[in-house]
Amino acid sequence: MHIENVKQALKRQFILAKPGTHYDPRMDTHIEKHGATASAFMTSNDYDPKKAEAQHAHYCALLAQHNIGTTIIDTDCIDMPDGKMHDLVYMADQHCSIYTIEQKDKDEITITYYLMLSNFANLSRQAEVDIQAHYLQQNFAQTKAQYPDLNFQMVEQAFNYKSEGGDYRYSAFHGVMMIGNRADGAVDPKGGRTDIRAHKEFHELTNIPILSLEVCEPYFHLDTVLAPLWKGHMIVYPDGMSIESYGRLRYEAFEKYGLNADEYCIEVSRDDAENFACNAVVTGVDTILIPKISDDLARRISAKGYEVEMVDVSEFIKGAGALNCMKCDSNIVHIPGGLMRQPNFFDHFGLKI
Repeated sequence: MHIENVKQALKRQFILAKPGTHYDPRMDTHIEKHGATASAFMTSNDYDPKKAEAQHAHYCALLAQHNIGTTIIDTDCIDMPDGKMHDLVYMADQHCSIYTIEQKDKDEITITYYLMLSNFANLSRQAEVDIQAHYLQQNFAQTKAQYPDLNFQMVEQAFNYKSEGGDYRYSAFHGVMMIGNRADGAVDPKGGRTDIRAHKEFHELTNIPILSLEVCEPYFHLDTVLAPLWKGHMIVYPDGMSIESYGRLRYEAFEKYGLNADEYCIEVSRDDAENFACNAVVTGVDTILIPKISDDLARRISAKGYEVEMVDVSEFIKGAGALNCMKCDSNIVHIPGGLMRQPNFFDHFGLKI
C-alpha cells in the first residue's frame, strides 16, 4: 500500500524568500517606485535590514524545529525585473494551490495539484508570480520523480480576475477554502485586492467548497483578519470584514454545525489586529506561531488548548505583512468534509486502507 508514500510526499513544505537587498518596507520607497501602493499600515520610513535578515532567519529556524520543510530563496541571486521587487518576501501572495487525493481502489491513488497563479491588483507585483511559480513547479516535479508509484498530476491556471494568494485561507477543520474579496467602493489600491468573481474560478477548477468573506479597509487580504486553526477555532478581527461577512462566517463555520460561535471565534482587539495577530501560522493541530500579541489574547488562545509561540517580525510588519504573509504553503491538502468529519485524516489521509 502506498499510504506511507502519500504521507511523505505531502509533508508540510513552505517556500520563503530572504529579504536581501530587495525588500524595502519604507513608505517613501514604495510611493516613489510604484506610485500610490503603500497600504495604510505602511507609515514608517525607518528600516533595519540587518534586523530583518535576523528575524527572517529565526523564523525559518523555528519552522524547521516544528518539522516543516522549507525552501529558502536567496533573492540577491535572482535577476529581478527593474532591479528590485520590494514585496517578493511576502510569499503567500503570488499563488493559491491545493492538493486533492482520490483513491479508486486500494492500488490506484491519484494526487492532483491545483496551482492558480495570482493576478495582482498592483501591477508592479506581477513579476513576482513567475519567480514563485518556478519553485512550485520545481518542487512538484521533484516530488513526482521521487514517488513514481503515485499518480501525480498538475492542473495550472492563472486567475482571469484580480486575485491574490493572501486572500485564500484553507480551514482544515471544515474542509473549506475561505476567500477574501474586495469591498464595493474600496478606494485604497492595497485595500481589498481580490475580485469576488475569482472565487468562482477557484471553485470551478477544484470543486472545493468555498466561503466568501468581504475584507474591509484598511485591511487588504483575508489573512490579515482571519486565521483558521485546526481544532476549529478562528482567530478573527470582526471589524476587518463586513458585518454581513462576519455573520456569515459565524453561521457557516459554526452555528449550522451546532457549534457555539462565541466559543470558537477568538476575537482580537484593534491593537492586536494592527500588530497582525490574525497573520498567524498553524504548525500542528495545537501549535501556533504568531506575531507579538497582547497577554490577554495569548491567554485566550492558550485557554482553547493551543500552544502559542510569539515571533518578532517587526521589520516585516512595517511592510504590511507578518508570519503567514512571509511563507508560501506549497503542500496544502484538501480534506473532504474537514477534520470535523474525518478526524483521523492526517493518520491515513482518509483513504480506504
